[in-house]
Amino acid sequence: LSVGQAANLLGAGRTKKEDEIDPAVGIQLLQKVGDEVEGGDTLAVLHVNAEDHLDEACKLVESAYETAGTGSPHQPPPLIVERIVG
Repeated sequence: LSVGQAANLLGAGRTKKEDEIDPAVGIQLLQKVGDEVEGGDTLAVLHVNAEDHLDEACKLVESAYETAGTGSPHQPPPLIVERIVG
């Protein structure tokens, strides 16, 4: 959710239907759940055309990441939660 909000702030989405979408902006996530990272590793790249909301967008993207600590990798949630047959 916070990554989507950050992308919207940068202009990649709309708040109102009249809002313009800037196709040149967006967020590239370089690390996924369970990836091993070290201090200084780049987690995401923000592509921007203006710095108006850059600080707030960076904080939102940072809040989307959580580290588990050494030796305890986090497992991604299952892609299929339940099957309904019938």
